[in-house]
Amino acid sequence: MPVVQVQPVPRPQRCPPMGSHSRRKGAQGEREACRVLERITGISWVRSLVQSRFGGAEAPDVVPAHRHPLEGLHVEVKRGARPNPWAALEQATRDAGEARTPMVLMRRDREGWVVVMRADDLPELVRMWGAHGGG
Repeated sequence: MPVVQVQPVPRPQRCPPMGSHSRRKGAQGEREACRVLERITGISWVRSLVQSRFGGAEAPDVVPAHRHPLEGLHVEVKRGARPNPWAALEQATRDAGEARTPMVLMRRDREGWVVVMRADDLPELVRMWGAHGGG
């Protein structure tokens, strides 16, 4: 009787595999972004472990550590040699849906942080900030 070898079927992946260097750099960028947002807003921010541990494409990268009006932001963090602000804003807008206001916090290697968001979303950010009592 002939022996038939069965090849295992590869499991589909939700996201393309990412190298450990890229994951570390992304995680470090998110921790830096948390410190920047904390300095600006006066509240603690943390990495969203939903997206970090389970690959949730729609979860923001960083969120306020406690209940807060700024939870209405969907913050996407990008760090690298040549981050693309348009692609990052498109991702943040898509992932934010109707419930959140998309915002990108990004920086090139060895440069400072910048914020990218749609001008039409600024009034909502001001409203959230006013509810916070910031200003």
